[in-house]
Amino acid sequence: MAITRFRGEQIRDAVLKNSHIADDAAIAESKLAVNWEEHYQTALEGKKVADYIQVIATDVSGVANLDVSEIIPATVPNVLSDPLSGEGVIVDAPKNKVILRDVVTGEPVLDDKDQEVFGRMTFEGGVFVLKFYSPDGAGEVPFTMPEGQKIDWQYLKRFNLQTVSEMFAANEKFAEGTADATAHLNINQLAQDLYGAGFSLDRDGNGNLPKAIVQQIADEIQARIAADQAIRTDFASNEAGKGASTIGVQDEAGHFAGATVEAVLAEIFEALTGISNGGTTTQVEVDAARVSTLTGEHEALNDRLEADAAALAKQVADEKERAEAAEEALAGRATDLETEVTAARGTAETIDARLDRALNEDGTLKAGKDIHRHPKAVYVANGGESVVQLADFNVEDLPPYQVGDMTLDVYINGGLQHEGLNYAEVAGGLSINFDVGDGTTLITGDLVTIKYQVNNVE
Repeated sequence: MAITRFRGEQIRDAVLKNSHIADDAAIAESKLAVNWEEHYQTALEGKKVADYIQVIATDVSGVANLDVSEIIPATVPNVLSDPLSGEGVIVDAPKNKVILRDVVTGEPVLDDKDQEVFGRMTFEGGVFVLKFYSPDGAGEVPFTMPEGQKIDWQYLKRFNLQTVSEMFAANEKFAEGTADATAHLNINQLAQDLYGAGFSLDRDGNGNLPKAIVQQIADEIQARIAADQAIRTDFASNEAGKGASTIGVQDEAGHFAGATVEAVLAEIFEALTGISNGGTTTQVEVDAARVSTLTGEHEALNDRLEADAAALAKQVADEKERAEAAEEALAGRATDLETEVTAARGTAETIDARLDRALNEDGTLKAGKDIHRHPKAVYVANGGESVVQLADFNVEDLPPYQVGDMTLDVYINGGLQHEGLNYAEVAGGLSINFDVGDGTTLITGDLVTIKYQVNNVE
């Protein structure tokens, strides 16, 4: 009997489900019509990676931004208006940051605050523009490159894994002008300077010296201190081979045969002993002979004292003569000054006369007398005045004011004004000029107050 078989097209949609297939009887992959290559390419196309592209030796002398369209040809921008997965040069912040290095030193370019300068890649008007910035707190400000500046720089580009070269992720990041880190930091040079030309680094991270250089220096300092103290002790000692026997004598004239202080003293003692034993009859003569030997051709002390005393007496006499002449001239000048003061005062009272008029004999102020007082007057402005005269204050018996005596205070509506800035004194009586060059005038109702000092008034 034949078995009834179903063809695939006879099975209605959704009738056969995954639950109908036993776990141990799954459909083999070879029985499935799946285009795995197409799925693989679709997956790769949907995956993007970004990496830095380096450009070397670009002249940026004195500029704050630079058109780099010709430097990075055949590229397209990736901007915010496109999907973030789009390919091309990234020009949307903050991912559009460009890394800068000085073309000579390989070090970052710094601003006047020693902060690292960086770039931003932008796309404006159909061209790529590289703009330069320096940090400013949490933000950034435009930066203008110094004259003569050249840079190497790296910008960020997004790639499609479907089309990118298989060597893209090979981590080949050599850049022209780079060097081994130890050479860049001069570690080898430093090691040879410290340990000698024959020394080489073994790069195991451990110290090669039995004692650290810092400790060697400390030990040397202590050794030098101890050696210096030993020398001082030897100088102070009276033992054989120490003290005076270790101190040399410079004897260019050749008076002594010995070369040390001890030997020279022995020669002097021997010479004096010979003089004492050679027929000298008195101790005074012996002492004189010893002094003569020591002083050689120098003058005796008494002769030098007598000469100094004579010179000092002459100096004192000369000084006395000059002092008398100066005193006589000073007396004459005092008389001349008194005559000049009298002529200059004219008919004005002397200070003594003015004090006698103002003070009692015990020095107290006479009743009704003032040494000085401070008159004060107020003027209400009509508006538009740039000059106010003393007479405008309408105060009877207002004492005269001497222009330039530096005691005048001027207030406008209670505010103290400054001479030369807010007003000026005009000769020929008190005249306060309020025009300081910008057309300043008083306005209606302004209160102008003046106060100054008047001396020796009844």
